[in-house]
Amino acid sequence: MQSSRQTAYGALPVVDDQQMGAESRIGSAPDYPEEKPRRRSQPRPQTLDKPWVKRCRRVIVDLVLAALALLFGVFGLWAYSVNGSPAEPGSTGVMLVRMSQYAPTIFPVLFAAIAGATMKNVASWRIQASQGATLGSLEQCLGSQTISRAFTTQINLRTYNLLGLSIVALWCLSPLGSQASLRVISVISKSEIDLRMLSTVDTFGGFQEIYTQSAYTARGRVVQTTVPSAVVTSLMAAKFLKSRNQDIWGNVRLPAIQNLERSSKSDGESGWIDLSGDDPIEYASLIGTPVANLATHGNTSFVLPGSYLTLSCPTISLVSNQSLLSNWTSNPPALSPELQGNQTDNVWAVGEGAKPQYQAAISLRDWDDPNLGVTRAPDARKLIWESSYPMDADEWGNDMDLSIISWAECDLTTTHTETQVTCIASISGDSSGSICHPHAVRRSPKPPFHGNWTVLDKTDSTESAVLDFLTNLFPLLASSSQTRQPALVYLTNPFRAVGGDDLGPVYNTTDRATFELSLAQMLNSILYVGIDAPTFTGSFNSSDPDRGTRLFDPFTRRDDYDYMLNITGNVTSRHDVIYCDRAWLGVLIISSLVAFLCAIAGAVLRMMTLTPDVLGSTSIALLHNRVGGLEGSSGWSSDEWVRHFKDARLRLGDIEPAAEVGRIGLATLDDGAVGVVKSGRYYN
Repeated sequence: MQSSRQTAYGALPVVDDQQMGAESRIGSAPDYPEEKPRRRSQPRPQTLDKPWVKRCRRVIVDLVLAALALLFGVFGLWAYSVNGSPAEPGSTGVMLVRMSQYAPTIFPVLFAAIAGATMKNVASWRIQASQGATLGSLEQCLGSQTISRAFTTQINLRTYNLLGLSIVALWCLSPLGSQASLRVISVISKSEIDLRMLSTVDTFGGFQEIYTQSAYTARGRVVQTTVPSAVVTSLMAAKFLKSRNQDIWGNVRLPAIQNLERSSKSDGESGWIDLSGDDPIEYASLIGTPVANLATHGNTSFVLPGSYLTLSCPTISLVSNQSLLSNWTSNPPALSPELQGNQTDNVWAVGEGAKPQYQAAISLRDWDDPNLGVTRAPDARKLIWESSYPMDADEWGNDMDLSIISWAECDLTTTHTETQVTCIASISGDSSGSICHPHAVRRSPKPPFHGNWTVLDKTDSTESAVLDFLTNLFPLLASSSQTRQPALVYLTNPFRAVGGDDLGPVYNTTDRATFELSLAQMLNSILYVGIDAPTFTGSFNSSDPDRGTRLFDPFTRRDDYDYMLNITGNVTSRHDVIYCDRAWLGVLIISSLVAFLCAIAGAVLRMMTLTPDVLGSTSIALLHNRVGGLEGSSGWSSDEWVRHFKDARLRLGDIEPAAEVGRIGLATLDDGAVGVVKSGRYYN
């Protein structure tokens, strides 16, 4: 029977074991044997010597990274070796340029792998050294394994020391090296200037009186261009040539400097007049000057010498009380006394092939004058122009056989000029296969002859030949009074010279400057083509070995004058070349060498480090650490711990140096309870 005993302090009565056991079994779960936690067996002591296979494998990886880093420096030196070479397809330089496009992707990844590993290797090596490492330096290294943390770590720890500056400088090489690998080599367009001897024609060359010119070929004689056909072709293309720098054969036209001098300002003492403005340029002739031996690549710049006949007509007037052209055969032309004074030019060359529409006369030079060209310059030759314009029909519709007569008296002089010209690459080697642009023009500072000497003075009867061509450009219109002569129409209606009609009498339809220029353009065109028609119409032969000599003597007027000239041009060619930027090359080489040295240093430090690789890992907390004397707040962040104890020295070493078997742990050096790890010693 159960006994019940009351305790003095009101405790429950004692229940015997049998009763408690029976009661406990009522409604209780079945009993299971208690499971005890298994304990891991204690690892056997081991040395810190790593297997050679593992060491070699890691060293090989480090050496490969070092070699890759060094390759970027080799790449930069290779780029320097091809600096200035042509960027031809398939060339080494072009291949390197293509390689540089991928370098900015590879370099920062490679640099980060090397620098990050080096930071950890430095920390691991320093913490096992006999002097240990401060907490601040360890955090600087371990916290700088990426480029962003390299900056933030120094700021957060507020450790602005040499180590921090070195780490920041090291990581700055990553973006710099990346950009350097891209910018060290590129393809640029380079200009080169070479001298080149060019051939042209002296427009002061003697006139040849030839209507039809032929030449021998392998199959016989062929007819070449004649003076009238070339001039008529140019008249038909007057509208096309209005603002063109070249004629229809590609010859370079000489600007008429007289009008430019009236409207432009010359460049100081040099006298150059700029032609690059928007104002249209007027030219002295419908036909230009051929230039040969132009470069087939690049632009050829040169100064083109030239000369042309200039007209100065102080009077262009109506002839009163005259309805037909004068008969100069029976009554030679005479100058107006009120304009010419006592000048006795009474011998004339007359061109009457275009009567009854127009005629012209040029005064002859008095070669018997003993003082000519010796004590005085020759007087300017005179030109007289006379043209008719038919009067309208009368009130009954009958044609009136009367005309309005215009009269002009002009001085003939020569203007010598120099023109700066640039021609682009010529497909044919001469100006006919190129596009040429004049940049500036000036009067020749040293003209070869006085301006009153003209090409008419070079050979006998040149005046008659020129006037004959001028008045017989259209022989079928000779003696016609109905169909207007194109040469006459050109003075008042230049864009419809052929097939058009003149717009009125010359004296009141055309202003003086236009009359002077238009008539001079026709005369100069005749004079130019008269030098040698094939030369000015696309068949320039520059192979004459005697070209470039000046033999003209105004007294003897020798016929062996050579009209070919040599001039010097500058050929500016642009071509793609490989360019190596030396500044970026220096950055790339420095970045490559630093990465290479970091990889080698990391490999060496890794070989010298005996302690296990636990820095930067949470596994370091599982060691038997003996870090004492560092009292702080458990609420501090890692940066605050480091800032407060950045000078505390730690060592990852043997915390049981006196024992037979050592034990590795992290400890402070203040109490001297940690020893340096040793190779060959066993550690638990």
